Amino acid sequence: MRSSYYSEYDVFVESAEKIVLHELEPKIDEWEVQGHFPDEIFDLLGSNGLLGILVPEEYGGSGGDYKLAGAWCEVFGELCAVGLTTAVNMHSLVISHALAKYGSTESKKAWLPQAVQGKAIGAYAFTEPGAGSDLANIK
Repeated sequence: MRSSYYSEYDVFVESAEKIVLHELEPKIDEWEVQGHFPDEIFDLLGSNGLLGILVPEEYGGSGGDYKLAGAWCEVFGELCAVGLTTAVNMHSLVISHALAKYGSTESKKAWLPQAVQGKAIGAYAFTEPGAGSDLANIK
């Protein structure tokens, strides 16, 4: 059930729902059985404008706001695929957004257009001896 909170983004939500329900959802079980995460997911989402929601238009993004990102998360969160949704949203709503907000102009020009298209996939890693991935204990 869709929230009325995002009613100003109804056109976006309907478009995103079509992609999620018709292009991704039918394939989730097959990908899980194969243990395969196809890179083509990023191409599909990028070509449909779903990877640059919080990236400024000058770098190929939508220049959207957090409410638009929330609408996307609500639609995308309907998929029963935590790994897929986490990977895509980490790339598009965390990494790309952080680069857009805090990166150098050179880095933005080099990476954001590719990230928005799904041609370069962002990720981050954190670990430290004695703390592993426990961020609260990193010294």
